[in-house]
Amino acid sequence: MELYQEVRNKTIIGGILLGLGIGLTASDVMYGASADVQYPTPLTYVGLAATVLSITVFCGKSKKLNKSIEHYNKNLKTVGNTGSYDIQLTANSNGIGFKLSF
Repeated sequence: MELYQEVRNKTIIGGILLGLGIGLTASDVMYGASADVQYPTPLTYVGLAATVLSITVFCGKSKKLNKSIEHYNKNLKTVGNTGSYDIQLTANSNGIGFKLSF
């Protein structure tokens, strides 16, 4: 579960960085196209750096996600399912019936 939480955190951080990077770059491009200023400004470089950083964050998450799924599935196999079951006849206020436990 801890690995899965790390993957979720990486997804959130990567998404924030990607949105920030694209937003900064796009806003600076529009500002440079509409105003008479020298383009590119430092906002473009910061936006591009945030976008590249988000890509590296996204690349590392898939490996951890697969590892967390394997770990979770391995624990499911060892917890239960011994193959035994038990049938009992029960009676309660709803009537008589069979209780199956496995």
